[in-house]
Amino acid sequence: MRPKLSALAAHLTLARCLPLYHANYPDAH
Repeated sequence: MRPKLSALAAHLTLARCLPLYHANYPDAH
């Protein structure tokens, strides 16, 4: 896997998961 592709995949995963994380744990940050 190319580094750029890996970084893009990680970014998309974070973009999808972080809102859910903050919704479940609003004061965790």
